Amino acid sequence: MAQFRSPGQNMMSDQHLGVSCVTLSPDGTQIVVGSAICPTLKLWDLQNREFRQLLGHESGVTCVAWASGRRERVVSGSRDKTLKVWDIDSLQPACTATLKGHDSAVHCLALTSDGRVAISASNDGFNLK
Repeated sequence: MAQFRSPGQNMMSDQHLGVSCVTLSPDGTQIVVGSAICPTLKLWDLQNREFRQLLGHESGVTCVAWASGRRERVVSGSRDKTLKVWDIDSLQPACTATLKGHDSAVHCLALTSDGRVAISASNDGFNLK
């Protein structure tokens, strides 16, 4: 198994948290991994074998999807009842929007082919954003 490293860490260091979701970039060079136990997403560069952390959720991440379009974006759903939109084009990926509307944890999400509309599901039903 390949090891992915950032200074002082490797991919296996958080294995005990378990992986609940993963998405692959359209070009196959990056993945985003989340854990329902941890609020931090990890953006892995498969070529450099390094990662960056995406910080912003207040609870574990349950789902993630890569958005196609002009900019590289990822959308994540969490037990904190929100979706977050991440701009990952820059060296410092950042949350650009927090979408609210669920009364319980987000379980899954899907994006339209152009990445402009997110559909999320929870125990309280589904939302279009």
